[in-house]
Amino acid sequence: MAYLRSSTRPRSRLKPDAQRVAIKAALIPGKTKLIAEFTDHEPLRDNDRPEFLRAIEHCKLHEATLLIGQVDRMRSNVRWLGLAQQAGIKFRGADARVYKGRKPTVDVAQVRSLRDQGLGATDIATKLRIARASVYRALKDDPVTAT
Repeated sequence: MAYLRSSTRPRSRLKPDAQRVAIKAALIPGKTKLIAEFTDHEPLRDNDRPEFLRAIEHCKLHEATLLIGQVDRMRSNVRWLGLAQQAGIKFRGADARVYKGRKPTVDVAQVRSLRDQGLGATDIATKLRIARASVYRALKDDPVTAT
């Protein structure tokens, strides 16, 4: 399910086409699909988001996740996100970046090579100037290291 907010104001950030692009990018090909789209048009009164309420009901009915076109626009009134949470549905912002972690800084091949030379975790860590835990993490999936 997708929820969009659009505006009739000419310079508004709430462009439905941009939100649709973000929603489409958030879908996982072959795994997720868009079932329905609900749009509230601004300006809205604070207590009036009928399409958002309909989207919540449809998500409950279909056990679907609600993709919100611009979640940062919902944060201005967190009560709406709380309402979705209380309804027990999964939701996320299509415009929210997914944190994938930082790039690895430890050269796993180098750690294994030093281990193969007979060095212990402390010596490898000292030589590579990394934490000992990083050495163990680099070797955790190595069958030779299973101790």
